[in-house]
Amino acid sequence: MSLGTGRELKELFQKLSPFEPDGKLKPESERVTLLASNVNIPFEIQMSAFVQASVVGEGSPQIIQISHNAAKIAGRDPKKTSFLEGTTRKSCTRPAVIGAQRGKRMLEEFVEDFSAKLIFLSLDHFTAPSFDAGRYSASQGKGGLNRSLSKARLEEAIEVMKPLYGKEVDISREIFQAYVHYLAGDAVGAYRKDFLNAVELAKPAWAMIDTGELPPVLNFALSKDIVEAVRKEFDNEDTIIEAEIASTGTSGEEVEHKKLTGEELENYKDKIVLFVKFVGAEGVAYDIGMKHAAKKGEKHEPDFERLKTVQRGLFLELGANIPFAQHGGTGAAKVIKGLVGKNNINTQYLVDAANFFANHYEKNKDAIRAGVKSACGTDIYMNMAVVQAQRAVTKLKETGSFGLVPRLLGA
Repeated sequence: MSLGTGRELKELFQKLSPFEPDGKLKPESERVTLLASNVNIPFEIQMSAFVQASVVGEGSPQIIQISHNAAKIAGRDPKKTSFLEGTTRKSCTRPAVIGAQRGKRMLEEFVEDFSAKLIFLSLDHFTAPSFDAGRYSASQGKGGLNRSLSKARLEEAIEVMKPLYGKEVDISREIFQAYVHYLAGDAVGAYRKDFLNAVELAKPAWAMIDTGELPPVLNFALSKDIVEAVRKEFDNEDTIIEAEIASTGTSGEEVEHKKLTGEELENYKDKIVLFVKFVGAEGVAYDIGMKHAAKKGEKHEPDFERLKTVQRGLFLELGANIPFAQHGGTGAAKVIKGLVGKNNINTQYLVDAANFFANHYEKNKDAIRAGVKSACGTDIYMNMAVVQAQRAVTKLKETGSFGLVPRLLGA
């Protein structure tokens, strides 16, 4: 068995479109969401867990994700990793790129071990550098885009956005210049290298450009530049690129999700459609009321009307199912099958694993302190994988994708 390709994942999302050809929403019983499970360090525990979950019963499709942060740690980024005194990282290859490659190799081994089908690799949350007008009031190096290209990207974005965004894109000369400094600077240059080289060498089925925190004009300009680089500079038409507009919040933030109706909702939909068409994305993330890192018992109601309106607009405008990536899936009160193309889960797995370890420690504290091998051994981690595999099975069932491999492969 081998990992599924981006082309195969695209075909799968079209097969699982939640809409009839005329844009009518299919009944919930006919709609399916794919589970996207994030792996953390050490990769082998959760990768083993998630692949095992996908072979239970008749087999379930699953997207297994490596975040930018996890890739950096796996690649031994000095800013993310503690080293023994006197040791340093010698490799010249960017840590995120090495980490993505290592993750892919490991996932391929587990897929082969368990003969798993329809397992796809994703690179998640490759987060663009934050923008601060004060910081970028002057040049920040020359590692990013050519300055002339930066200006052209921004001018093109403003021209395209103007009819829908109006005064929002009437930016001052000073802000425009700060945007140029940002795109041309070393931070964006390093970010582009991380993303583009990780995509080139790991060849994931899906990869996310995390730009949701950027001002809209910068988001449009940078997202289009990166998508075009993947397609043209690296000749990659295979990987699904997810672009983000308006980021998902984080637990504890006081910002509330605003429900939109009527003209406001239509305008919002038109902006998302414009964004996706302009940047050339094949997957999209936008705010539907979720929050990352939801705590135990914290649940958020997804904005069904916003999701349905935008996804239908994308389907009718582009003639294809553009899957919506639901971030903050741990705290979702429910999964809106189909309209959510992939449901990202991370926090829930970490909580399950940490609680398993806490329970083990409480039960075996004295033995661990006494150095009893059986209390400290590998069974801890093997059983931790089983706990997370059980959670993944539960999540697969919530998405409606559990046991679908035979149907999806035409068996």
